[in-house]
Amino acid sequence: MRCPWCGELVPDEAPVCHRCGNKLKEVEEEEGFPATSPGIAAHGDWRAVARARAVLATPTRRRRTWRYGIAPVFYGALVAAIALWIGLSLTIWGNPSPVDRAKLLLQALERGDEEAFLTCFQEEDLERGRELWEKARLEYGPGAAFRESEFRVESDDGYEAVLLLEKAMVEGGKLSGRELSRQDNIVLFWENHGGSWYLDPNRSRITPP
Repeated sequence: MRCPWCGELVPDEAPVCHRCGNKLKEVEEEEGFPATSPGIAAHGDWRAVARARAVLATPTRRRRTWRYGIAPVFYGALVAAIALWIGLSLTIWGNPSPVDRAKLLLQALERGDEEAFLTCFQEEDLERGRELWEKARLEYGPGAAFRESEFRVESDDGYEAVLLLEKAMVEGGKLSGRELSRQDNIVLFWENHGGSWYLDPNRSRITPP
């Protein structure tokens, strides 16, 4: 047969061409070219075929490099990035911050929504949470709304967060027209459990003294 690279006559069982050194079986198996081409006889034509096959063989080597070298690293990094994104979505990104939770607490008081209020407490603190609910409803009165509320983060290490109420205007209820400030010592202690923030009822104060 003739070498598909240079056109040299080589034995049919030869693994490589003794003239150009290219592998013959690799061409047959990977590229699908026949080892002989009976339709081409001129030596110059074989050179043209060899050049064409050399060009076609280049993407194959690139594909092999991609398949066994770059692809595993690329797809591994992609899977890791997706797993990280999902993990953050279910923990940090997917849950409200302590400040957002504090505002949700005030909104529940405004609506008179005890169920929403109690979602800020863990199961073992629900009884104490109900006591805070009753006290807040008694102190502020039904219909109280909190406008332009601002909280200052006193500390937050990712596990515990301490929030102080900087200001809030009370409209409606028993304290209508009163502007709450830091002097009212309204402080909320939040604890992170499984990526969600819960209020510690034993250290928190949600009504003025």
